[in-house]
Amino acid sequence: MNNAYTVSSYLKLQDIDYVTGLALRIADSLASRTTGSGIEQWLGKCLDLSKAYKQMAIHPSHRHLAVIFYHDHSGAPKFYVANSLMFGASAAVYSFNRVSRSLWFLLNKMLVIPCGVFYDDFPMFQPESLAADGDEAASQLLDLLGWKHAKTGSKAAPFQQRFNVLGCTLDLSEIVEWAAL
Repeated sequence: MNNAYTVSSYLKLQDIDYVTGLALRIADSLASRTTGSGIEQWLGKCLDLSKAYKQMAIHPSHRHLAVIFYHDHSGAPKFYVANSLMFGASAAVYSFNRVSRSLWFLLNKMLVIPCGVFYDDFPMFQPESLAADGDEAASQLLDLLGWKHAKTGSKAAPFQQRFNVLGCTLDLSEIVEWAAL
């Protein structure tokens, strides 16, 4: 299936280098200000879409294009018809990334939340005084758009000085002090 798919554009993933670069950009912005009011601690979190591929339904008129044929253990022919994007399919990866980049754009432009996107993870940054409101606004936007996302549990941690992102821990606890150097 993947060998039958041709790519004419390539993914530009916002990996840990992008996220740390964004954190450094925030620190640089803080450093350009004078000390006093307006300088405050920044926090981060990673917003996670729940079962992201399963949320991308296949249009009923396209279901004939989402059929997988295989032979089971006994050699009998079997067909699987997908109702959503198939995880592991190259076309699904590209389709999903177009949508996740759109969500990233809305978070950055509509809500003015500095963030990145890596597939279904959205590392976000906020000043401490705006963190709770930013968290709520991002959640409400996704709710309005119909996207299920982590609201409880370990994947729904609030904004904090140290947060897990893309398999790493990013520590923002000294960003104000670092910016003052």
